[in-house]
Amino acid sequence: MTAEEFIQKRFLPKQKERLEKRYKDFRRKYQNIVVVDEDDPRPIREQIIDIFGEGPMPHFSNPEFRKKK
Repeated sequence: MTAEEFIQKRFLPKQKERLEKRYKDFRRKYQNIVVVDEDDPRPIREQIIDIFGEGPMPHFSNPEFRKKK
């Protein structure tokens, strides 16, 4: 197994699994932090409006913790 194969098949999947758990724990603890999703096809402005609303008095609504209908 070459170094590149090792990185792709073993190292990166383990790191991803470990870091995703840490990220989820962090997000549960600090629910007032929002990360704009770079994979979302909507423009950043539209995502920010979805999170904070529009108008002079913003309301914070974390999309990750909204109740699913």
